[in-house]
Amino acid sequence: MKLVRILSSLAGAGIVVALTMALALPAQEHPPQPSDPTPAPEAPASAPDVPEAPEANVESGEDAESEMRELGNDVEVIETEIASSASDVAEQIVEAIQEELGGVVSVTVQSDEDSDAEPKMERREGRGRSGSSREMVQFGSSAHLPAGEVAQTVVAIFGDVVIDGESRNEAVAVMGNNTVNGKVGNEVVAVLGDVTINGEVGHEVVAVMGSVFLGPEAVVNGNVVSVGGRVDRAPGSVIKGDINQVEIPVIGAELGEGVKAWVHHCLRYLRPLAFAENLGWLWTIMLAALGFYCLLALMLPDVVRRSAETMETYPGMSLLTAVLSVVITPIAMIVLSVTVVGPFVLGLLLFCIGLFGKVVFLAWLGRRITQPAGWKMPALAVLIGGVITLGIYLVPVLGFVFQKLSGFLGTGIVIYTIILAMKQNAADQPAPPAPSPQEETVPPPAPGAPASGAATGAEMGAAAIGGSIISDSASTPMASSSAPSSTATGGVPPIPPPMPAPPPPMQQSTLPRVGFWTRFAATLIDMIALGIAVGILNLGDYFPLVATAYFIVLWSLKGTTLGGVILGIKIVRLDDKPVDWAVSLVRSLGAFLSLFVVGLGFVWVGWDPQRQSWHDKIAGTTIVKMPKGVSLI
Repeated sequence: MKLVRILSSLAGAGIVVALTMALALPAQEHPPQPSDPTPAPEAPASAPDVPEAPEANVESGEDAESEMRELGNDVEVIETEIASSASDVAEQIVEAIQEELGGVVSVTVQSDEDSDAEPKMERREGRGRSGSSREMVQFGSSAHLPAGEVAQTVVAIFGDVVIDGESRNEAVAVMGNNTVNGKVGNEVVAVLGDVTINGEVGHEVVAVMGSVFLGPEAVVNGNVVSVGGRVDRAPGSVIKGDINQVEIPVIGAELGEGVKAWVHHCLRYLRPLAFAENLGWLWTIMLAALGFYCLLALMLPDVVRRSAETMETYPGMSLLTAVLSVVITPIAMIVLSVTVVGPFVLGLLLFCIGLFGKVVFLAWLGRRITQPAGWKMPALAVLIGGVITLGIYLVPVLGFVFQKLSGFLGTGIVIYTIILAMKQNAADQPAPPAPSPQEETVPPPAPGAPASGAATGAEMGAAAIGGSIISDSASTPMASSSAPSSTATGGVPPIPPPMPAPPPPMQQSTLPRVGFWTRFAATLIDMIALGIAVGILNLGDYFPLVATAYFIVLWSLKGTTLGGVILGIKIVRLDDKPVDWAVSLVRSLGAFLSLFVVGLGFVWVGWDPQRQSWHDKIAGTTIVKMPKGVSLI
């Protein structure tokens, strides 16, 4: 567009010059002088006589002279206008070139009045892309505008801004301090940094999570705003607007200073930790987290040791599991987004796995020292690994990389350990014992019935010679046919065959027990159904209460839920008594305990040999797989 403007200006100037020359060239012809009369041309011989009119010729000459003078005056006016117009066009062309090319442009100015004088050189500062007055943007370093230089805008991200020259527009520092010793045409802004003014500011001065310091030579033509900081004004400073000091009660001044210190000393160097002033709160958090990790290792030493051994035995599969978890998680979140709590439950589960994965990673790192030394305490390995990790956190760039890598690998280690535990438990699960055939019971012979004994002897004799023993069903008619004779002889009638004994009641606690993933799938189905129902009934604010009542009622009435019916699983008591209201209430309250301890009570099923979660152990229950054909409704 600038090039088009230049060409159009040149074309306009050319048209104006052409018109000027067209008017000026006739005016430059000298008119006839009245003092030198020109003799009249001789008439040809054959021409008729024409009377002379000398007075008319004189008058016409004077009129022509006056007209030429007026035309000369008009030409001079036009030339002056053209000169000014050409000067304006030249100015526009120079400014366009300055904006396009930038830098300092040398312009030669020569006047027509003094053509013998030397041309004057005028230096004009441009605002081109490569010039010093274009935008100055720095990322990861400070932006300094020296004295005598001009810039349109000065911006520094993760760095400080120092202006000793002139910024025609804004001066912005993101996560850095902003110092103005020269002049700024518009606003001066600092985010997570302080603002110091010792010069002139055209508009507002704003510090977000920082303070504003005004020197004695400060001149602010707008408002001064400090969010989460304070405003210090030296005597002699001028503020033509208002002073607004906004406090943040939730953060507070001390925490605000701590956040700024973390930004300046940690975030700018891409490291999680540093030795600096106002960072004591950060060290407290880090040490408290390390103590919590050691406590988990003391509570679950076998689980931590087994997970660390998984990383040592299957490093490739642990890494692959971590990568797959990162790929599958967004897809699962999108699928579960149709419900209200599906993404929340999955996110909470991944958070718990990641937290425990941090413990496992520290244990694996510490085992590089404790294992050769013969120390077998997983908590000690976690402590040593945590100390090593804190040291790495102090290194720029490497600290952030190591922090993300440890959480990433820890999640993969825990998930793959759960998979291995599930496979091993499925292989070690004993098959249910086959029912033993019922032994036939022979009633004792009645007293005084020798015929029975004789018949028994006869049968044995028949069997001895190759005969066959008559079954009970075959002997029943025979006994009935011989009943009259036995009665007639005074004998006792034969005893009818015994009825088959009913099968013993099935002990549900001995059925195959369900692992973690089947439980998780059933709970997920329940949560989806509850989310849809709550969304239809507009009871989203009461979802925890509705979910608790749902589980308690269905556990008490049916021993299972909708997800359990679909997957064929049921909650049973270890003593094979029915699950009543009291047991359901205790189990539901215990589920909150398993959830609050970073969900560890639910994941516990993957390692427990009895396949019980924490709330199962509290209520004395477990979850079993019901045989096919058994109705759960």
